[in-house]
Amino acid sequence: MEHSNITYKKIAEALNVSQSTVSKALSGSHEISLPLAEKIQQKAKEMGYFSMKRERNREYAKHFRPDIAILIPEIISISYSTLATRLTDEIKAHGGKASLYITGFDHENISRLLDEIYDEVHFDGVISLSSFKYSGEVKLPTVAFEAPEKEAECRYIRTDLESGMCEAVEHLKELGHRRVGFAGEELTRGKEQLFRKAAQNAGLQINERYIFKISARFEDIGKAVGERIAEMKDRPTAIIAAYDEIAIGLISTLSERGINVPKDISVIGINDIPVAKYYSPPLTTISSRINDENDFIVKDIFDRIYKNGCKKIDSAMVFRSCLVIRKSTEKARE
Repeated sequence: MEHSNITYKKIAEALNVSQSTVSKALSGSHEISLPLAEKIQQKAKEMGYFSMKRERNREYAKHFRPDIAILIPEIISISYSTLATRLTDEIKAHGGKASLYITGFDHENISRLLDEIYDEVHFDGVISLSSFKYSGEVKLPTVAFEAPEKEAECRYIRTDLESGMCEAVEHLKELGHRRVGFAGEELTRGKEQLFRKAAQNAGLQINERYIFKISARFEDIGKAVGERIAEMKDRPTAIIAAYDEIAIGLISTLSERGINVPKDISVIGINDIPVAKYYSPPLTTISSRINDENDFIVKDIFDRIYKNGCKKIDSAMVFRSCLVIRKSTEKARE
């Protein structure tokens, strides 16, 4: 049978139904009863409609360059910029192109930007590294690095940071550390809560003097924490930093004040940024391994682009975090 021009009209004529009915049945609309939809789909298959569509999709894919919008809160963060760069490279390797948008941490601004992107005709998909608190209609295949506030037709990525935090606390406990603290900022409250939970589960008593919440960002937090610790008589023997840049700033400041890491204080970071393994000492850190899965993430969104639509996806992609032990931790000197 000739398959080159099987239209909705021809399928409709073969079954004595309307073209609109055929269109709805082949697009999965719930307006068509299941028995009728199955009958239409079977006739379409017999007439070669799906074979024709696959051939057209293959031909289209040779010339089609999907444009993926990547939303990122900030590029000053090494963790975010590294992930965005690797995703961009992977998109290019798959024959697409990426458009990068810096959103900040303002939920209203992110929502306005998503409204604009979903209404732009030239975008084909969205990868959001920014918070996905979006209440509008998700009109394109979307991967969000946070579960949306309401049920939405998007894939979302979740990092199981709790598992890595538990490993970090247990690692310090096994090394004999009992005075363990946490260093972070307002944006890392969630990580602080995970630390508190992990410490409690490990049977470690939390001293609030060792919980540092600094009104700064990145290495400046580590510097401020290091200066405070240097002035303490009863110092913590270990600190978990909310991200690696804090840990690096902390180690540098402690060293300047004559406090050695790890002999005097053990330090653990989070994110495993590229420089972490080259720092002195090489940084023990919690890694989510997301950067190892860029190919999977991009293939997932491209598959849904080529399948023409954003179908409801019930499962999240969960990346288990784990502790990468290097030389910034050692046995406590109690």
